[in-house]
Parts: sequence; structure tokens; C-alpha cells
Amino acid sequence: MRNVPCLCALVLPAFFACTGPGDSGSTGDNSGDNSGDNGGDNGGGGDCGDFNGGVGSVLSYEYTDEYSQQNGVSGGFDVTFDSYDAATGAAVYTSTAETDTAQSTSTSTSVQNLECRSDGLYAISTTVDYVVNAGGQQFTGTTTTTYDPAALLQPLTLDVGSTWDSSFEGTTTDSMAGSQDFSFSQAAEVVAAESVTVPAGTYDSLKVTYSPSNGSPSNAWLAVGVGTVKTDASELVSVQ
Repeated sequence: MRNVPCLCALVLPAFFACTGPGDSGSTGDNSGDNSGDNGGDNGGGGDCGDFNGGVGSVLSYEYTDEYSQQNGVSGGFDVTFDSYDAATGAAVYTSTAETDTAQSTSTSTSVQNLECRSDGLYAISTTVDYVVNAGGQQFTGTTTTTYDPAALLQPLTLDVGSTWDSSFEGTTTDSMAGSQDFSFSQAAEVVAAESVTVPAGTYDSLKVTYSPSNGSPSNAWLAVGVGTVKTDASELVSVQ
């Protein structure tokens, strides 16, 4: 089983929120403290940038009906903002996911190590422990992805018209499939400010389009003080 880095918002981690079955993502979505109407109007961000919540917060996501129907999957994932060290900029997020298809069921736990720098949030490494049940067999393993150098996920502040380019290089090592180097770039742009309604509430958000050199464009909607509230594949259902 080979997991491929999923690099949409990872923020933030929309990393976690942008991942589909079998991906080794993250945020990417950042945990937030707001739920209900106007969740994006809290007036400020949390630790390390505007688009995340406080340490200890938990965001829960489910795959959208459209994504589930098109891809034959169901399930969701929780993202916890575990820790943030202001002295070093180190931030840790954990995601637990469950995914079902007609052929398999899978569970995974992902730990995303990030670093908050003066110019943005960077990916350092991701470790995913997974269990897959398919065809009457069970497969377990661990996938570790290391970015060298650290990869820029997004600037700490954003506005409509903001753009940034990122380079992702490193190695993914899977306990079953071995190691593979990767290298690709990604352009990102904040294309609009939109009000987005998801099961967790209504949020004033920024729509970001990510265009990786090795795949198709994808979108994420980010709210101040929360993080990712929606992607093309998933939507926020609760905030704790």
C-alpha cells in the first residue's frame, strides 16, 4: 500500500481535510474553536497564523454526498491540534480516519509535524499508521513522509488575491511497499471570499485553489480562527 502526500490546504491542515482514502494527508485541517452561525467571524486566529484554532481543539469532517457518490466511499475523520511550541514554532496535529468502500474498510491515525515560521506554516513530516480489511485479508502498516527541505503550506495571513508557490521534495517510506522519492511544485491562490454553510455552521471563508504540478486543481475554504471548513471532498460537521 503506497500512500502519496496530499497537499491541499493542509491547513491546516487542510492537509488532513483534503485527503481521500489511502492518502497520507494532513491538515490538513486546522482545528478551530467556533461552531454555529458566523463561525468565521471570531475576529482572529489561533496559534501560528490566522487560519487555525487553539491547542486541544478538535475538528470533525465527513466526505460530502457528492464525493461519496462519485467515488463509492463513505466515512470521515477527526483532526486534533495537539501541541504548539511558540519558542521553536513546532506544531503537531493528529488525524484519525475511517473509510468504507464496496471492496474494503480502513482506519488510520496520522501525525503531522509542522513548523511555524515568520513567513508561513511548513510541513516537516507525516506518519500514518493504517489498517485495511479487503478480500478477507487484513493489512497493517506505517507510512512516513519526510519533506527535505521543509515545504511551505501557506502564509500565516491571507486575503483575496494572495498567491504563493511551494516546492515539495522528500521521501515516503511504507512498511509494506518500501521507499519512494517525490518532487513536485504547487501554486496556490485565494480566488474569492465566500460564505460557506456546512453541517457545523455558516462561516465567512476564503476560497483557495491549489494547482499541483503532478495532479488536478483542488479547492479548500478556510475560515479565520477555524481552518478548513470545506474541501472538494469533505466538510466540517462539528468543532470541539
